[in-house]
Amino acid sequence: MISGVYVPLLTPFDHQGQVDTGAYEAFAQWLVSRGVDGLVPFGSTGEGPSLSMRERLAVLAGLAGAVPGTSLIPAVTESSLDAVLEFVGAVNDLPATAIMVLPPYYFRPLAADDLRRFMEPVLAASRHPVLLYHIPVFGPPVPVEAITALAGPSLWGVKDSSGDIEYTKAVLAAGANVMVGSEARLPEAVGLGAAGGICGLANLLPEHLVAVYAAAKAGDQDQAAAILAPALAFLQQLIDACPGSPVAWIPVAKQLAGQRSGVDLGGVRPPVPPAPSGAAAALAPALKAVLSELAQA
Repeated sequence: MISGVYVPLLTPFDHQGQVDTGAYEAFAQWLVSRGVDGLVPFGSTGEGPSLSMRERLAVLAGLAGAVPGTSLIPAVTESSLDAVLEFVGAVNDLPATAIMVLPPYYFRPLAADDLRRFMEPVLAASRHPVLLYHIPVFGPPVPVEAITALAGPSLWGVKDSSGDIEYTKAVLAAGANVMVGSEARLPEAVGLGAAGGICGLANLLPEHLVAVYAAAKAGDQDQAAAILAPALAFLQQLIDACPGSPVAWIPVAKQLAGQRSGVDLGGVRPPVPPAPSGAAAALAPALKAVLSELAQA
């Protein structure tokens, strides 16, 4: 069952710029120890498009053993149908809960029927349920009519990273499941019937997102909002400290998450920009204050 708080994992790199599988597994174990419900490797937060197929499969080979029993939803962000099918075939033999597929992003705009034709062989090939990855800032939108056309046992639903609650409502009304990517929308979306969230901030504040989900699931929107408010304020500070790109916050998040977890997550790969000098040190007190507020709640 897919529900609760999933983490789109940051990808650790060693000092030679290679994926550090040991750090990856250690960081995953730390997140699971903080109560998250599942992990999503290779999404946008994890620099998934910067990783080769070989690297992704090497990570997955060890991850299931490092966090046994934890729900895993690896993402594939290829525009080639053949590459997506290659990934699906490899993941079919692994204990994944589902896979998450970004629509092909090069040939844009992408009509609903063209997305249907791309996804039908993927759904037919996968032994795991499939989530469509709706993230308009990076990829083609996933039209609700495409979701309706692809409806069936293989399509679990959508990861909605649009931040648009009206889109979430439309997908739910179409009978599909939703995991939201926007931390700010998590309480309302869960209240509407969404299964939970796949939220990048959970790399840094897993306890907050778990508590927000629990309150929203219990129907206490006020409590969920009270817990979420300081986390959102910190997220805005993080974004403001890293201007210029929607992924510019990732290297600073790696530094701060490394300090919290005790796992060195390294730097980033081009074209993701390096961390602004001093940003992590400047944000560390704010992160500590947010954690203190939750502990006192």
